[in-house]
Amino acid sequence: MTLDDIKNKLKGEIGDNTKNALVQIEKELRKDSYLYSEFVVYENKYNSLSTKSNKGIISDESSRIEESQIVNSIIELIDKMKENDLEIFRESHPKPIKKSPQTENSKPSVKQTPPKTFSELFINILWGAKYKKVITVFLLLFSIVFLIWTNLPTSIQEKILNNVISNSTPVVNDDKNYSPADFEVINRRTIIDLRSWKKVPRKLRDSIRFSPVFYTQIHEIEKKNSNVDFFLKNHWTSGVALDIGCWTQEFDVKEIKGKYKPGETLYDKYEIKFDVKNYAQYDEFNVEYQAIYWNAFQNEKSESIGATIVHPTRKLTIELFFPLEIDENGLIFKHARKNQNDEVSRISQPTYEFDGRHLIWTISNPLTDYFYTINWDWDVSNFKNFK
Repeated sequence: MTLDDIKNKLKGEIGDNTKNALVQIEKELRKDSYLYSEFVVYENKYNSLSTKSNKGIISDESSRIEESQIVNSIIELIDKMKENDLEIFRESHPKPIKKSPQTENSKPSVKQTPPKTFSELFINILWGAKYKKVITVFLLLFSIVFLIWTNLPTSIQEKILNNVISNSTPVVNDDKNYSPADFEVINRRTIIDLRSWKKVPRKLRDSIRFSPVFYTQIHEIEKKNSNVDFFLKNHWTSGVALDIGCWTQEFDVKEIKGKYKPGETLYDKYEIKFDVKNYAQYDEFNVEYQAIYWNAFQNEKSESIGATIVHPTRKLTIELFFPLEIDENGLIFKHARKNQNDEVSRISQPTYEFDGRHLIWTISNPLTDYFYTINWDWDVSNFKNFK
């Protein structure tokens, strides 16, 4: 079967049954393909739409329109498939194409963390050798400017520097001026997809991206302060890296190594600033993005995940996809005031749906400055990794 045959087959499936088509695409698409994370976003959107439609939360007309948009996005994804992206061609293409998702106008755009070892840095330098003409010109211009600067009298250097400093614009919207009251979250959906999770050998956990967990956030927001330029989100991970992709805003990521230490585990912190300066006061808009946690959630007996409520929030939904069957008796729903773990309270009657592998927990009007968590028991000591 050729690549075109597979594409036509998958498109035919979409025309007949979108749900079955998603199952077929997941079988055909390699988990290490750059297209896989994009596929998971569309799959999660479709599953969420099906849930809302079955419950009568949205009208049939709205459901058809939203499903049509998702189907069009999936068709675009199929058109972008190369042999390197498909399982059937794995023997002839053992490694996926090493390219940025932006090269094919795909969503989301991904920002990877910088190289952590000298060897990674050296490879990046070698890759840049093909731009040696540009680099040479830049170095030549830099040398000329540096030579002129060093030969200027000290008095003139000071005047130039003082002029630059006096005319610089002060930073107003820094983290210190960021307030929870700047935004109200109308609806927040947090989708954590563990279906591609793998056990990672200890000696590899800090060196390679091996086990991905896809963490999708969809915020419906009302802006309360027109002077705020960014919407801030923080993520922590004990894994090797966190990759961020956003299809609604431009964004910046700042990594802070090993500053967060609950118990004995050091966590890296990632501060993500989404550009919202073009929205006026009381504008409503979405911030949608995906974080890929690499080599995280490696405890073999139990794990937990949750969401921190920073801004006033009307509704929070946490959705979990597990890689294996989970015992419902091992689920624990808790909330605690942020940074005060000694005041953890168990939620006695949570509102949730669960079928063993898929959990949806809904919280109306969650408390601001609280952390909501789901703990679960699992035994992954003999877990068979997916191919």
